[in-house]
Amino acid sequence: MEKENGFTIFITEKLSPVATKLSQNDVIQAITRGMLGIISLTVGVSFVSILVNLPIAPWTDFLKNTGLMGPAKELIAACTSLQTLYIVVSIAVSYADIKKISAKACALLSLAVFIVLMPQSITVGDTTIGALKTDYLGSSGIFVAILVSLLVSSFYNYLMKKNIKWHTEQFWIFFPASACRTVSVWNRNCHSHSC
Repeated sequence: MEKENGFTIFITEKLSPVATKLSQNDVIQAITRGMLGIISLTVGVSFVSILVNLPIAPWTDFLKNTGLMGPAKELIAACTSLQTLYIVVSIAVSYADIKKISAKACALLSLAVFIVLMPQSITVGDTTIGALKTDYLGSSGIFVAILVSLLVSSFYNYLMKKNIKWHTEQFWIFFPASACRTVSVWNRNCHSHSC
């Protein structure tokens, strides 16, 4: 009985403060919230996968005869093969919410960086084509997705805290006078003809 109390004391005194600190960490919270954000998608697709793959002959025959088997398998493939894209966006939005910065900017920047980091071409035989392989979009890319979303969102947070922003009201584009006349004439014509 004394060993059990010693173990409980050790957990309470030594591990509990560490666990509390970890649970209050913004990065850990962003990962937790981000992964929880896609749980409904994961559970839903798992449920569809179970239903489609039930080993009951009349059921699978029904799905094939009604034409539901193909779309259900496509749904499963689309959701599981693009899982990292959902994770990138979800974690970036969670981190932005914690830091009180633009969730849309964090999500878009994180997604763009993740896609840019992926190989942009596929070689088949001697031919190379521009395409994204879905190999890196499924479960094999989850770790990179987590890192990218956190690093990009953290960098965006740093820029916002340092007040390094793009002010659109201070951004001017100068056009030649002829372009301004063309736009002005087009605008007048468009309003008079209900374009």
